[in-house]
Amino acid sequence: MTMRRKRKTQEKTKKVKSRLLKLKVKAQGVKALVEEKEEAKKKGREELLSKVEKVVHSAKKDKGKEKTQEEHCEEFEKEIENLCPLEKEAPRPKKKRKVTMKKKTLKMQFENRQAEKVKKNLKITKGKRERKVTQKDHSPLPKLVNNS
Repeated sequence: MTMRRKRKTQEKTKKVKSRLLKLKVKAQGVKALVEEKEEAKKKGREELLSKVEKVVHSAKKDKGKEKTQEEHCEEFEKEIENLCPLEKEAPRPKKKRKVTMKKKTLKMQFENRQAEKVKKNLKITKGKRERKVTQKDHSPLPKLVNNS
């Protein structure tokens, strides 16, 4: 039994040691990740600082070289000249033709439409009344009401 106990204790110690090693490896991996993240943050900060310094430096340089109004005008004229050919190439929309009519013709058209509407209404009512009349009186002429 003593041998058996020794073997079991040795196996347990091996298991414990292997678990400890695994934990150490994981801990080292985590530490490495943390260090990488910190280094990345430092690099980002350094890049931002360098960009800020460049901007400040260029601003100081440009302060002495303030553009006059004439220089600005020249730049704008160059830009306009570059854009002018594009404007000429662009298709222009067709002009819509204006239709002008005299009041007489408009009045006549309106009256014609009104007359057509009245005729349509008479035909519709005539058809309805004929049906009613044929059912009641059997007379050939329907009774009409003047709407005009």
